[in-house]
Amino acid sequence: MENNFINQIVELANTLTADYEKFFVKQQNAASSRLRKGLKAIADVCKAERKRITEVRNSRKAAKTS
Repeated sequence: MENNFINQIVELANTLTADYEKFFVKQQNAASSRLRKGLKAIADVCKAERKRITEVRNSRKAAKTS
């Protein structure tokens, strides 16, 4: 089983914790750009994984009908 996706998500989330605290707790607006950028990176990784899952599912369906 491939854990690369999970590792990427965890790593990206860990990098956001400091900026999350700076923005919400310390109220530093400059951290918002970094926080939004990190969330976009997570969204991109999730989107790529969703595409890969769909491809695997469709290939399994094709193999089943053949």
